[in-house]
Amino acid sequence: SRIVILILTFFIPIPFGPEPPISPLHYQQGVDLAAYIDAIPYFSSFVGLREMGLIYYEMIFLGVYPEVRPPGPIYSWFLMGLRYSTENTVALSITIFVMESLTIFIWFNILKKQINLFSGLLLAFMPHSIWFGLLISSDIFIYFFSSLYFYIVLNQPSRFYKFVPLLCLLMVLSKPTGIVFCLGSLFLSKDYFKNNSEYFFSMFFMILILFFSIIYYLPYFLVEQNVIASNSELKEISHAGTSVIKNIVKFFYVFGFHPSESNLFFAEIIRYFYGFFFVLGFFLSLNFNKTFAIIIIPSILMLVLFLVPSWRYILPFLPLFIVLGSNFFVKQLFKINMQR
Repeated sequence: SRIVILILTFFIPIPFGPEPPISPLHYQQGVDLAAYIDAIPYFSSFVGLREMGLIYYEMIFLGVYPEVRPPGPIYSWFLMGLRYSTENTVALSITIFVMESLTIFIWFNILKKQINLFSGLLLAFMPHSIWFGLLISSDIFIYFFSSLYFYIVLNQPSRFYKFVPLLCLLMVLSKPTGIVFCLGSLFLSKDYFKNNSEYFFSMFFMILILFFSIIYYLPYFLVEQNVIASNSELKEISHAGTSVIKNIVKFFYVFGFHPSESNLFFAEIIRYFYGFFFVLGFFLSLNFNKTFAIIIIPSILMLVLFLVPSWRYILPFLPLFIVLGSNFFVKQLFKINMQR
């Protein structure tokens, strides 16, 4: 089905989105793609690295508030390597779409014991995942790397645990969300590793990666707060303060309960339909796996308390949410029918 969708967009571009038309043949800068294109000079030369280093030097030693927020370098490296331009768009579009498809395949393997017909269909056709693949979004990278991470953590094949620090590093180099994966990894049990030396070696590198990631993304967070403060609409959405009602609204906003930017009625219906299962799945996931809970709870708290709420930030967790939530819903329906 994904191949059919991709082929169709070559001939019939999607007329809505952050920068329509959406097609592998169309040069896109929507979502946050423009930020990664602009950041290419930082990661493509020694001069660029030195300029980026000055941002951190002035921030840490001179107390200069940063005006630029360097993003994770991985997407910029892909943009350089695949030479993304107005004349060359197909290679990146296909690469991102393949990564999105592989991510769903990995999740089907992770949750093969939990998936039934209903939850399998919802996961396979989850529009949030397909849409970001078509948008060649930077979020697909952490989506992909996190699926490999969860394959190791949730399936617990000890021979792969040595790759946890590497995957955390790749996630940190992709998006700030990688920080919570580093945090969660510090709570992995010794039993998951082959021996004590492998455990302590992994924990040592996890602490280094966590320390690096916090410093690296500090300008990102500070500039984000400035952007929010200078925009009345974003400020209204983000700063709920101590209001219980506003924070509850923000919580549901994170899971997609908000008007569609495309103003398409069917898009809102689909978002609310999936959002219902996402919320159910979120609460069920807190008791599903300790490491998963340690990762998701800080993510939701950060979004609700400090940042602009958006489901794109919880994209790595949506496959588990949809399966757990839909399975629970179906079980409750069966129980109600059996009691009649």
